[in-house]
Amino acid sequence: MPGAHDSRDPRSTESLAARHLLLLDEDLEATDVIALVSNHYPKLPEPVSIAPAHPQLGPEVLEWRLTRHSRLHGPMFVPGAARVDLGLPDWATRVFSLVCPRDREPAPPPAWFADPDGLHEFFPEGLPNREEGRSLDLLIALARRLHLTVRLADEPVDPLALTSPAASRSALEAAAEAPARLLTPDPAAHVDIFVYSPYWLEPDVLLERMHAVDSSAAEPAPISPEQLERVAHLIDPSEQASRDGYSVEVPLRTLGPRAGLIEIGVILEEVLPRAVARISEGPLVLYHLRWIDSEQQRYLPELDDELARIRVAAGLRLERLAGEVVRLTSGTAVDEDGFLVSPHQLG
Repeated sequence: MPGAHDSRDPRSTESLAARHLLLLDEDLEATDVIALVSNHYPKLPEPVSIAPAHPQLGPEVLEWRLTRHSRLHGPMFVPGAARVDLGLPDWATRVFSLVCPRDREPAPPPAWFADPDGLHEFFPEGLPNREEGRSLDLLIALARRLHLTVRLADEPVDPLALTSPAASRSALEAAAEAPARLLTPDPAAHVDIFVYSPYWLEPDVLLERMHAVDSSAAEPAPISPEQLERVAHLIDPSEQASRDGYSVEVPLRTLGPRAGLIEIGVILEEVLPRAVARISEGPLVLYHLRWIDSEQQRYLPELDDELARIRVAAGLRLERLAGEVVRLTSGTAVDEDGFLVSPHQLG
C-alpha cells in the first residue's frame, strides 16, 4: 500500500483507489471521527497538513499519525466523477483514507472460518494481519459505530506491491475493472457493554438494582476459577469472598427460546482499554454485560431474521441494565470496539 514514498496527491482517484477508505456522508462531522480515533490512540498527535487546498481537488488534507507505520488522511472531498470511478455510493461525498503497510496472512483462511464482518470474502488469499489488520479493524469499528461504510483498497493496491516481478499490465487493468469492495459492518452486531468502576457492588445490591430494571434477574453465581486465574494476584485475601467475582443472569424468556440470557460478570480487572486507562488508573472493577444467545450464533456474518430481531431487543434490554450499572457505580462504559459510551446513549 502506498506509503510515505507515494508522490501522488492523496485526493487523486488513483491514490484513493489504493487505500482503505472510510466513507462519510454530508451530515457527519469529521471531528466525530477523530474523537473516536482518540479513544484508541489517547496520545494522538496534532494533525499536520500534507496537501494544500486545490481548486479542482478540494480543501487541504490533514494527516493524523496513528502509529509508526500507519496514518489517517482526510477529510477529503470526492467529486461526483471520482465517486463513479471509485464505485462509491452517492452519499459518500467525503472520505478518510488509511495509509499503512500491506500485511496479509501467508495462507487463505480455512474453509470453516467466517469473519463476523465478512473480511474472509474480500481477502480469500490471506486476511489482513499485523499493522494492516489492526488499522483496518479500527476503520471497520468506526464504520460500525457511525453507521458508515468502508471501501477496501483495490487489489493489487500498487504496482510496487505486486508479489510477482513478472506481473503484467493486463493484471493491473483487470484489477482496475473489478467492482469496488464495499464493506458495511452491522451496527447492531456488537451488543456487549463493559463498565469500569472503582466501586464494588455486593451481589445482593446489584441483584436488587437489576431486579428494579428487569424482574427476570436471577441469583448471583460465582465466577469460574479459570476466569479468576489471570487476576488472582490482585485480590486481597482479607477481602470478602464475594470479591473473588460473581455474575448475575437475566434470562430473556419473553423473547423466545433462542434469546438466551444477559450475563453481568463482575471481577477485578487489571488490563484496561485505552479509552479508560487515559482517565482512570487500574485495577478497576469490571462489570461485563454480555448477551449469550441459546445457539451461540450471534457472531455469524449473517443472522436469520428472527435472531436479528431478538438481538435488537436483547441489546435494548442490555443497554438499560448497563445504564443502571453506570449510575450505581459512577462507572465508565465502553462498547465491544473499545469506544466510550456516554450515559445518555444507554437506557
